Amino acid sequence: MDISQKELEPYNPVAKESLAAGIVARLRSSLGHPFPPSKRFEGAGVYLLYYIGKSQFYLGLAPGQPRSRAPVPIYVGKADPKGTRKGSRLDAKPGSAVYDRLGDHAERIKATKNLKLKDFYFRFVILDHVWIRLGEAGLIDHFRPLWNTVVDGFGSKIPGRNRRKQARSAWDTLHPGKGWPEDLSAGRHTIRLLQQRIDEHCLATARGP
Repeated sequence: MDISQKELEPYNPVAKESLAAGIVARLRSSLGHPFPPSKRFEGAGVYLLYYIGKSQFYLGLAPGQPRSRAPVPIYVGKADPKGTRKGSRLDAKPGSAVYDRLGDHAERIKATKNLKLKDFYFRFVILDHVWIRLGEAGLIDHFRPLWNTVVDGFGSKIPGRNRRKQARSAWDTLHPGKGWPEDLSAGRHTIRLLQQRIDEHCLATARGP
């Protein structure tokens, strides 16, 4: 077999692509945990959220797979230490950033009419905050999770008074419930169109690149 040109290219272990691939590999080999976490833990980093329920919207995700078989995550998230978003605190303490962010997600899911907390679990990896954005970008690029790509809006913060006129997100259209999204306008999303996009995405993901 001939040696390819790619094999002859020098490998750079600190290239962005190599570092992101390492974070992906670390997360894929980590254990799955019940969602939300029952005990507080320290650390900032990135995490994967998995759905294993039987919602009609996500049948393409092969619901019910055992955790050891690592189905495709439905969401990739990051949790930065407080004060680091502007890049001004290299010595920032991580606190319980990942734990707190997962708690926010749990409250969001619990408030819906058609999702249950018991149908989710998560994986995470603690990172120095300088690698968190790179890790999130690498994970999204690798897994293309539905709630990061097709069904946007899950990770949104509660909007202020000056944002009440914005349209409801795709996520809030599929998963209505209590809270601020009910006050927003219907927007351009319809359940039928979103279901079509979800099915197409799941099919493309199953086929691979």
